[in-house]
Amino acid sequence: IQSSPLSSSQGRAFAWLECGITPAIAFGTAHFESYVGDQSHTEERAAQLKSVRELLRGYPSALICGDTNIVASEESSQIAASVLPDFQDAWVVLRPADPGLSWDPARNTLCDDNIPARLDRCYFRSDGARLRLSGGSLVGTIASVEVDPSRRTFPSDHFGLLVKLHVQCG
Repeated sequence: IQSSPLSSSQGRAFAWLECGITPAIAFGTAHFESYVGDQSHTEERAAQLKSVRELLRGYPSALICGDTNIVASEESSQIAASVLPDFQDAWVVLRPADPGLSWDPARNTLCDDNIPARLDRCYFRSDGARLRLSGGSLVGTIASVEVDPSRRTFPSDHFGLLVKLHVQCG
């Protein structure tokens, strides 16, 4: 596992591992700059995406997953498309009609504002058919007593994003 700090006022970093096949595939994650009060940090997220793109430059197939804090209606959604033109948004490919709200205050009692959004994303690029999406869903969408025995609660304020892949080796 490798890690590299990102330009951040919130201490963010990008971590990735290299799958041991030839050519290697990189799987990475980050928690990109968050909204704080009235500061959207769009420019910081754009700079962070550029840094991640450079870190993964040598990998023909790669995934970038995590809490991107990118809202579909916001400027940073277009920035992601321009900074990562050779990457696809896995959720959009798999479930184009589903908004995929990973931040959903109508369903998740841990959300601290009333604006639903798809903040968690998985971007991927594949050299040919080596990396193929086979499914995707939101996880952690049911309140559970396993988290807190005294009450039913969600494991996080975000629902998780599960993306299933097929990797062609050799």
